[in-house]
Amino acid sequence: MTNQLNATSRNLNIDLIKIIAMIGVVCLHSTFPFTVGDAPHIAQFLYRTAVISIPLFFMVSGYLLLGRESASYSYSLTKIFKIVRFVFVFAAAYCLLYSAYHMDFTMWRFYCTTFLGAFIQRGYFAIFWYFGAMCLLYMLYPCLNRLYLNRSRKLYCIFALLLLLQSTVFVLNIVDDGEQSVCQPFRLWNWVTYFLLGGLLKHVDGFGTKMLTCIVAMLLILNPFYQQWLMPYIGSRFCEYFYSSPFIVVWVSAVFLLITKVKITHTKGVKLLSQLFLPVYVIHPSVIRYLPGQTFETLGEAGPLAYFCAVLLITMTISYVAIKIPVVNKAFRL
Repeated sequence: MTNQLNATSRNLNIDLIKIIAMIGVVCLHSTFPFTVGDAPHIAQFLYRTAVISIPLFFMVSGYLLLGRESASYSYSLTKIFKIVRFVFVFAAAYCLLYSAYHMDFTMWRFYCTTFLGAFIQRGYFAIFWYFGAMCLLYMLYPCLNRLYLNRSRKLYCIFALLLLLQSTVFVLNIVDDGEQSVCQPFRLWNWVTYFLLGGLLKHVDGFGTKMLTCIVAMLLILNPFYQQWLMPYIGSRFCEYFYSSPFIVVWVSAVFLLITKVKITHTKGVKLLSQLFLPVYVIHPSVIRYLPGQTFETLGEAGPLAYFCAVLLITMTISYVAIKIPVVNKAFRL
């Protein structure tokens, strides 16, 4: 998609990518429990397909942030402060409710580990590791954006080196422990790569819609077989160890480019759903926690799909109601 697209059209397409990433991350976490043992084929397909959701998160950030004229360190510090404040509010609310339930307000170590652990994928808010990664990205953002604005060769060299590093890490995932000893926020070889990729794809316009559709469809079909084939060598069912795979990089790039070419007709629906992006991300782990997936196992092959749809519907409903409350809506604005 070229730079000549107007801001409204561009933002609507990016909003659509955010919606797909939002649905994907719910799918990722709700279908994973069904992938154990002799898992239904549909569970594997859904879970393995949702692998693109996290890379899309970072690509959207790169697309929107890279190229801005006003990208100072003070801006980055402001964004980091807002993220820390956001995590603190939710961690504090949870700790207060937990303390009130147990009638014990002296668990200071619990309060600290709940808040700090959220940034490094620990504790009740482990899902907030994404915010930890974004804080690290914001530290690098002014420098990366300066290189981006100047079309510096250094930027392309950095990107090429990151792709090489990613591929090396992926090979290590197969032959050794690879990334398994590093918690997700610190896997910057992945997040910086996808962040830069989102910005660089703004200048790519050499692929037609039909060609992209064929590439996306072909890789969509191959992806579950590809992951299932390599999973025994990686030694883990988690698809997070495929984020560094060149296959996933190519696939998510094709998906991203294809969606930027989609003509948006239902603008109100896209705008509304895109507002649920952050609330859904925050709320869906609690819905999964309190809505047992075992009750859906009686549905057989359709169980994982039914559970995913139920979690998504409940989460989106709660999120929609929540953002109608002014103070909650304000809290979800970063």
